[in-house]
Amino acid sequence: MKESKEKYKLLIIAPAGAHLKNFLARIEHAASAILIITSEPISFETNFDVTFVDFGLKKPGNYFQTPRKIREVYKAFNPDIVHVHQLTSVA
Repeated sequence: MKESKEKYKLLIIAPAGAHLKNFLARIEHAASAILIITSEPISFETNFDVTFVDFGLKKPGNYFQTPRKIREVYKAFNPDIVHVHQLTSVA
């Protein structure tokens, strides 16, 4: 596969853990801008912008608020690619 020279904007929706840290380490130089949406404080250093949205299913209001907030962030950031990391946890 050829590597593209063009940079892109990437929106990542993920839990704030080791899997996210490892993923970012592998792709951080490929994108021109990365925005992370997560529900918990990130326990590692990152230079990327982070937005917090509650993914928890224990609050019934989150069924409506979470998708709405993610949609707002999506529209404001206007990414080229959306990556949902650990689909079972956040999708």
